[in-house]
Amino acid sequence: MSPLELVGIALFGAAGAMLRHHLGGFVHESAARALASERHFPFGTLAVNVFGSFVLGLVGSLAMGGTISPVLASVVGNGFCGAVTTFSTVAVDAERFLADRRVVHAVADLLLTVLAGVGAAWIGMSIAA
Repeated sequence: MSPLELVGIALFGAAGAMLRHHLGGFVHESAARALASERHFPFGTLAVNVFGSFVLGLVGSLAMGGTISPVLASVVGNGFCGAVTTFSTVAVDAERFLADRRVVHAVADLLLTVLAGVGAAWIGMSIAA
Protein backbone atom coordinates (compact mmCIF):
# COMPACT_ATOMS: atom_id res chain seq x y z
CA MET A 1 0.00 0.00 0.00
CA SER A 2 1.43 3.34 -1.02
CA PRO A 3 1.82 6.30 1.34
CA LEU A 4 -0.63 8.26 -0.83
CA GLU A 5 -3.24 5.52 -0.43
CA LEU A 6 -2.74 5.54 3.35
CA VAL A 7 -3.20 9.32 3.46
CA GLY A 8 -6.32 8.98 1.30
CA ILE A 9 -7.76 6.36 3.64
CA ALA A 10 -7.05 8.60 6.63
CA LEU A 11 -8.67 11.65 5.02
CA PHE A 12 -11.70 9.76 3.73
CA GLY A 13 -11.95 8.02 7.10
CA ALA A 14 -12.08 11.39 8.83
CA ALA A 15 -14.81 12.54 6.47
CA GLY A 16 -16.78 9.32 7.05
CA ALA A 17 -16.47 9.63 10.82
CA MET A 18 -17.71 13.22 10.76
CA LEU A 19 -20.62 12.30 8.49
CA ARG A 20 -21.50 9.37 10.74
CA HIS A 21 -21.54 11.64 13.77
CA HIS A 22 -23.68 14.34 12.16
CA LEU A 23 -26.04 12.17 10.08
CA GLY A 24 -26.50 9.57 12.81
CA GLY A 25 -27.11 12.29 15.41
CA PHE A 26 -29.54 14.14 13.17
CA VAL A 27 -31.58 11.01 12.46
CA HIS A 28 -31.46 9.98 16.14
CA GLU A 29 -32.67 13.40 17.34
CA SER A 30 -35.34 13.60 14.65
CA ALA A 31 -36.69 10.18 15.60
CA ALA A 32 -36.62 11.08 19.32
CA ARG A 33 -38.66 14.23 18.63
CA ALA A 34 -41.09 12.42 16.36
CA LEU A 35 -41.59 9.60 18.85
CA ALA A 36 -41.40 11.91 21.89
CA SER A 37 -39.04 9.46 23.54
CA GLU A 38 -35.35 8.84 24.10
CA ARG A 39 -35.93 5.06 24.32
CA HIS A 40 -36.56 4.36 20.69
CA PHE A 41 -35.12 2.27 17.93
CA PRO A 42 -31.57 3.30 16.86
CA PHE A 43 -32.59 4.80 13.52
CA GLY A 44 -29.42 6.92 13.30
CA THR A 45 -27.15 3.88 13.40
CA LEU A 46 -29.37 2.06 10.91
CA ALA A 47 -29.28 5.05 8.54
CA VAL A 48 -25.48 5.38 8.50
CA ASN A 49 -24.99 1.63 8.07
CA VAL A 50 -27.43 1.44 5.15
CA PHE A 51 -25.88 4.50 3.53
CA GLY A 52 -22.35 3.09 3.93
CA SER A 53 -23.45 -0.26 2.50
CA PHE A 54 -24.92 1.49 -0.54
CA VAL A 55 -21.71 3.45 -1.15
CA LEU A 56 -19.55 0.35 -0.72
CA GLY A 57 -21.72 -1.64 -3.14
CA LEU A 58 -21.52 1.17 -5.69
CA VAL A 59 -17.76 1.69 -5.35
CA GLY A 60 -16.99 -2.02 -5.25
CA SER A 61 -18.96 -2.64 -8.42
CA LEU A 62 -17.35 0.31 -10.19
CA ALA A 63 -13.91 -1.02 -9.24
CA MET A 64 -14.73 -4.57 -10.39
CA GLY A 65 -15.91 -3.17 -13.71
CA GLY A 66 -12.73 -1.14 -14.16
CA THR A 67 -14.55 2.20 -14.03
CA ILE A 68 -12.55 3.39 -11.02
CA SER A 69 -9.12 2.36 -9.83
CA PRO A 70 -8.62 -0.21 -7.08
CA VAL A 71 -6.78 2.47 -5.10
CA LEU A 72 -9.79 4.81 -5.19
CA ALA A 73 -12.05 1.90 -4.23
CA SER A 74 -9.73 1.13 -1.30
CA VAL A 75 -9.67 4.74 -0.15
CA VAL A 76 -13.45 5.11 -0.31
CA GLY A 77 -14.25 1.58 0.89
CA ASN A 78 -11.74 1.27 3.71
CA GLY A 79 -11.56 4.94 4.66
CA PHE A 80 -14.99 6.47 4.13
CA CYS A 81 -17.25 3.41 4.37
CA GLY A 82 -15.19 1.88 7.16
CA ALA A 83 -15.66 5.02 9.24
CA VAL A 84 -19.25 5.84 8.36
CA THR A 85 -20.56 2.35 9.21
CA THR A 86 -20.51 0.78 12.63
CA PHE A 87 -21.08 -2.83 13.54
CA SER A 88 -19.93 -2.31 17.12
CA THR A 89 -22.75 0.14 17.82
CA VAL A 90 -25.29 -2.33 16.41
CA ALA A 91 -23.90 -5.00 18.75
CA VAL A 92 -24.07 -2.69 21.78
CA ASP A 93 -27.60 -1.56 20.88
CA ALA A 94 -28.72 -5.19 20.58
CA GLU A 95 -27.14 -6.02 23.94
CA ARG A 96 -28.88 -3.05 25.56
CA PHE A 97 -32.22 -4.12 24.12
CA LEU A 98 -31.67 -7.64 25.46
CA ALA A 99 -30.64 -6.32 28.88
CA ASP A 100 -33.89 -4.31 28.93
CA ARG A 101 -35.78 -7.46 27.88
CA ARG A 102 -36.72 -5.81 24.59
CA VAL A 103 -36.03 -8.92 22.52
CA VAL A 104 -38.22 -7.86 19.60
CA HIS A 105 -36.26 -4.60 19.31
CA ALA A 106 -32.93 -6.46 19.40
CA VAL A 107 -33.98 -8.92 16.70
CA ALA A 108 -35.55 -6.17 14.58
CA ASP A 109 -32.41 -4.05 14.84
CA LEU A 110 -30.13 -6.90 13.80
CA LEU A 111 -32.38 -8.11 10.98
CA LEU A 112 -33.05 -4.62 9.62
CA THR A 113 -29.38 -3.72 9.70
CA VAL A 114 -28.35 -6.85 7.81
CA LEU A 115 -31.23 -6.96 5.34
CA ALA A 116 -31.31 -3.23 4.62
CA GLY A 117 -27.51 -3.14 4.38
CA VAL A 118 -27.38 -6.01 1.90
CA GLY A 119 -30.27 -4.48 -0.03
CA ALA A 120 -28.55 -1.10 -0.16
CA ALA A 121 -25.30 -2.70 -1.33
CA TRP A 122 -27.22 -4.56 -4.03
CA ILE A 123 -28.86 -1.32 -5.18
CA GLY A 124 -25.47 0.39 -5.31
CA MET A 125 -24.02 -2.49 -7.34
CA SER A 126 -27.04 -2.46 -9.66
CA ILE A 127 -26.67 1.26 -10.31
CA ALA A 128 -22.98 0.82 -11.09
CA ALA A 129 -23.69 -2.04 -13.46
